[in-house]
Amino acid sequence: MCDDDYLDVSRFLEDAVERMEVGELIHGEDFSLQDSMAAIGLMNPKMDVGFGDRVRANDVDLKWDLSPEELVALADEFLRREAVWLEAHTLPQTIYASVYLLRMEECRSPLLNALLRMTATRVSLLKDIIAGGKTVTDEEDFLAGNFGLPLIPILSIEAIANIATTAYAELPERTSDPYVSALRDRIMWRALYHGSLICMVQCQQLDYPEEVIAKLQHTMEVLRKSKETMAKVPAPGFDERVTRHLILTSPPRSTSFLSTEEAYNYYERNLDQLIQMCTLSVKYGLEENVMSGCMMTYTLNMIALYNSRLRPTTLSRSILQRMIVDPFLVTKLIGNKVRIETLGSVRCQDPFVYSFLTLKG
Repeated sequence: MCDDDYLDVSRFLEDAVERMEVGELIHGEDFSLQDSMAAIGLMNPKMDVGFGDRVRANDVDLKWDLSPEELVALADEFLRREAVWLEAHTLPQTIYASVYLLRMEECRSPLLNALLRMTATRVSLLKDIIAGGKTVTDEEDFLAGNFGLPLIPILSIEAIANIATTAYAELPERTSDPYVSALRDRIMWRALYHGSLICMVQCQQLDYPEEVIAKLQHTMEVLRKSKETMAKVPAPGFDERVTRHLILTSPPRSTSFLSTEEAYNYYERNLDQLIQMCTLSVKYGLEENVMSGCMMTYTLNMIALYNSRLRPTTLSRSILQRMIVDPFLVTKLIGNKVRIETLGSVRCQDPFVYSFLTLKG
């Protein structure tokens, strides 16, 4: 190509610059300021999520016949990654960096299938609780995006029980292998935890607050028993490169995972907060506020006590929000004889409380 093939537009550009005011920009219809800024990071491995060789899930060599110790390690790794995901990290960088989850339909082992199904359905359940439309959250608290991942529906309590029962049948009743017992505890804990959450947010199989408290306390006992035996081998089947491209144009965030002990402590604190949530009204005499119809007094006391004493996690804070705005749920969790009013249907004698509750933003 010779110089005659080019047209000198220097003068044209100089004239355009002279006519433009400060802050003006000439661009095409498809121009995006965000895309133009993101272009700076192209080919930079720290910024460009599509840079480098992409590893496909089907190309990863997986071991499907896992030993009890490897299954225990996998269960605990899911727990570590789930705790970090609940604190505002992305699914592709945490839980769904597991190639087993991405290729779950290939699993033929009842034990591995139980861990995978329970983990995947709990992701869907937690997303529904925290960002399902009945709560208020932001990206600093929780990233609710699916990122194109193949999430599964929320399984019922009965479906989870069937999965756990099928897995138990694969384990010997009597064994000297400590990892067999540890695996059984981990499967049981996941089934109990899933059921407890559904009881709290969907009011299934729940008639009195004592029932859900008992479920949560039993779940806590099994969780504490589970951490008595830890695996000494690394968890198999995780590769962050497989899902790295799903983070779109955002640069990969630095993810610091909790230790296994820290993850168990995180869930102990979470369960303790849920138990305290169900007992706050009885412990501090708040049921009188509710029975008198003074929803505002109850709400303010609940929030003040809960936040100051318990430092709530994202999950427990979301369930607290549901308790405040859902009259049926509050009635179930703090007593079936309590008369409760919703924020949209208030019958309160206190004019200040009534005006506050009915104030339109």
